[in-house]
This record gives sequence, structure tokens and C-alpha cells, in this order.
Amino acid sequence: MNAKADPNKGFLPLLVEYREKSYAAGKIPGGFFKREGRPHERETLSARQIDRPLRPLFPEGFRNDVQIIASVLSFDQENETDILGIVGASAAMGLSEIPFEHVVSAVRVGRVGGQFVVNPTVEQIEESDMDVVVAGTDSSIVMVEGGCDEVSEADLVDALEFAHAEIKLLNGLQRRLEQASAAWSLPDAATTRWQGTTIGMGLCRIAWPAARAAPRFPPAISARSA
Repeated sequence: MNAKADPNKGFLPLLVEYREKSYAAGKIPGGFFKREGRPHERETLSARQIDRPLRPLFPEGFRNDVQIIASVLSFDQENETDILGIVGASAAMGLSEIPFEHVVSAVRVGRVGGQFVVNPTVEQIEESDMDVVVAGTDSSIVMVEGGCDEVSEADLVDALEFAHAEIKLLNGLQRRLEQASAAWSLPDAATTRWQGTTIGMGLCRIAWPAARAAPRFPPAISARSA
């Protein structure tokens, strides 16, 4: 967050970016282009999915630049990661100095064999007749997005109620995280650089001997190359 607000802007300057790099799934881009370019359509839609439930809950008249960047570090190719972007963005703002007073969580709801499933796997989504993403606070639902195979209105309402109950549980976990962070002590601004250098050198002293002792390659590669 930028500490200075821009009164000339008539909107909330909120930038949300969601990126899924190939390394998260253990892959390396092949072909002529080795670098990954601009966000794909799925990444753009996931970024908008993070933006929609959060933007209306900022204080009215707030004009400070805010950036939310969600990066997928690991993907097991079974569980979708876009939902975690919403929960992570809310948790990050709760730990920051951004004046965001709400707690927002999201879940994906599917229905397999007539039973609702919270955050279904990729395989379960293919079998489900319902794929709905729901975001909300403890008191209300703030976003609904998805599709269904001609389910009844009553079934959709039941799905929303099922999702809201799960959302409240995730909101409770975020509050526990905020309470735990209240005990953390941050260094003063004047000594941040010096303490950061000391901490960094201490980590190097611990990590460097371990790195020197570790093998350079996994055993399978070493045996094959030998």
C-alpha cells in the first residue's frame, strides 16, 4: 500500500494480479520461448475473482494505491488454487496496515452423487452438476460465480447456505491468525535495515554449511551420470 493517498483519483486504485507459473506444477516451458509472458485468460479471470468481493468493502473515499499479488508456488494438479487467492488476499490485508476492517473467505461448491462437496478436486468438478464459487463475510454473501446443469432454485439456495457455513469457519481461522500476529514485534524503521542485515547473515551461517554438505544432484541423477 502506498502511504500517500491521491485525492485527484475518483476511484480506488486497487491492482490485483494472479499468476500461475509453470514451476508450480514442476514444469519448465519448452519450445522457442522459454519465458512466460502475460497472464493467460484463466489468470485474468482469477484476478477479477479476487477483486470483486474485496473492492466494495474498502472504506469509502480510500484513495491509496493497493497491490494484491497472488502467486501460485505449488500446484498438486488435484486441487484448484484460485479460491486460495481470495482467502490469502483477505488474510494478507488483515495482517497489514491497510484499513480493511472485514474478513472475507471463499469456497467452491460442487455436488457429486447428490451430496454437496466443498472445494472439490479437479476430478470431482468434472463429475459435478454444480460448480459455484461463493465469497462472503460472516454476515453476508458478497459474490457468487459459477454454473450449474439446470439445478432447481431450492438446490442452489441450499448450496449457498452450505458454502456460507464453510466461509464462516475460514473467517474464524483468519481472525485467529490476526490475533496471533498481534504478539509479533517489528523492528523500528530506523533499525530495520541493520537488523535485516544481521538476520540475513545469521541465516547464511546456518544455511551455507548445510548446502555445502548436501549432494548437488538427486541420487538417481548422480548414479545415472556416473
